[in-house]
Amino acid sequence: MTLVTFAPVGNGTTTPRGYIEGRPVGFGTLPDSFRAVLVDGAVTVEVEPTGLTWCWNFVERVDYGRDEYATVTDVVGPVTYASLTKVNGDDFSPTVAPSAGWQAALDLKQSIATLGAAITAQVGVSYAGPTLPAYAPGTHYVWTKTDAVTGDLIDIITGVAS
Repeated sequence: MTLVTFAPVGNGTTTPRGYIEGRPVGFGTLPDSFRAVLVDGAVTVEVEPTGLTWCWNFVERVDYGRDEYATVTDVVGPVTYASLTKVNGDDFSPTVAPSAGWQAALDLKQSIATLGAAITAQVGVSYAGPTLPAYAPGTHYVWTKTDAVTGDLIDIITGVAS
């Protein structure tokens, strides 16, 4: 979880009163929505880091409040709402260039997802033969060896074809 501090500007002349609404938008397994009441014009909330298939829609329920979509990266320590990468709610692409730190985290998340997809494509495939199938040189492969009766994982075989 990431601590996010919301401090809406509102109309700029008085301390905003109201609340922040956060709701996940996208598909897959999504966290619960939340509503957090402002105290002295601000509130800090534990927010689930976003996945690759969803983002947060944050709505400032104050006078002149904003309604924006953003990604949340898993970081230690509180971050401000203003520092979150704002995204297009339709395709989750950044509306402005994210900072170098956020971009590095987003790149790492994408790399992990790409590797996960490659692994997932092979998970559950039983392998009992003495040799692996032929792959084109340079191809990364991941195979799982499972018990034919129980389906329990016995071994994970990985490598790069030569």
